[in-house]
Amino acid sequence: MPYFELRIESPIRPDEYQVKARVVGPGWALPYVFEKAEFNMASIEKDFSAIRKREAWIDLQEMDSKCRTIGFLLFQTFFRGNIGRRYSDYVRSLVDQPDNLMEPMVRLFLPEGLHECPWELLRTELLPNTREHRDFRLYIARRGIIVRYSSEARLSLNPPKLPHPLPLLWIVASPGRDIPRPDPPSNPNVIWVPIRPGRTFESFNEHILRTKGFLFHGHAELTKDKGVVLNFEDSAGRTNQVPAGRVASKTQNARTQLVVLSACRTASFSESDFAETAVGQLLFDGYPALAIAYQAEIDVLAGEAFVNVFFENLYSHSLLQCVNAARTAILDLAGAAADDDARIAIDRASRDWWVPVLYATTSNPDLVFQKPNDPALERLGQI
Repeated sequence: MPYFELRIESPIRPDEYQVKARVVGPGWALPYVFEKAEFNMASIEKDFSAIRKREAWIDLQEMDSKCRTIGFLLFQTFFRGNIGRRYSDYVRSLVDQPDNLMEPMVRLFLPEGLHECPWELLRTELLPNTREHRDFRLYIARRGIIVRYSSEARLSLNPPKLPHPLPLLWIVASPGRDIPRPDPPSNPNVIWVPIRPGRTFESFNEHILRTKGFLFHGHAELTKDKGVVLNFEDSAGRTNQVPAGRVASKTQNARTQLVVLSACRTASFSESDFAETAVGQLLFDGYPALAIAYQAEIDVLAGEAFVNVFFENLYSHSLLQCVNAARTAILDLAGAAADDDARIAIDRASRDWWVPVLYATTSNPDLVFQKPNDPALERLGQI
């Protein structure tokens, strides 16, 4: 499918960026359009800090309002003028498609300093003449998908060749808590290694070389002496803080193609540069092809919902549909509880739909998880 590419260059002077955009795909041969954008994180920092830390004093309506405010500001700043008009043309072309799904794919190439923005909150303005889609005043990431790229990472032009089914190493660590190990999400296209989830860094080392995917489900934090760490367990069930860079060197050596860091603030940039974050340390020399991490604190229920639905859909649907289904699973938590106290907590969890972020190092992320002989692979040369 065609996608919208937005490239933000390093600032030409403080808080002033050169932005260029184009549509890539069959039927689109137009050159880049250019605009300048003035932006400073201070313009959204107060609202973003409140929703990122999930401040208890914020009620749900105020949380929704802050998300809308941030999303509109980002869209109006970076999708202005010629770029906004090109994006409108792109969306109208999706409306005219026979299936009428209107699932935009936006690929963002970000310089140092802008990774910390909550791009998943990008919210479009109302588009005229879209017939039944008069409600298109929506978040892009809730109707389509936003794929982030680091301008510093090497970009691979071809999707990696992955074994099918995908051998995936999973670690579920909860130091100091004796909880049952979960069953894996049901999907015959994924081989879970080991059969029951590992908990220790030793288990990670034992299996990483014979897998092509890695899921870490647990906790992460920023430490003074080790930087960002993932909290594995040791043999006694206590916390073993492993630097994210150490994990990254192992996944790079193993050429791991999918990494999912289901842990709070593994894509958080408020205290450090992108290269010092957990996901930033992973994206090196073209590996992994895809990385999912969380840009803020996330409710346990929301994290579990996202991971389960994402892996249940892998290979059976496109990457866009997998991420969309996983975000929708978080949104669908709203109103799921029977009593009022539980409903309040679950409704707050449903607001975490924007927290997962997707990074890629391949120019064709939607073709990474295809079954052998899938017709989509044959269309690669057309994109």
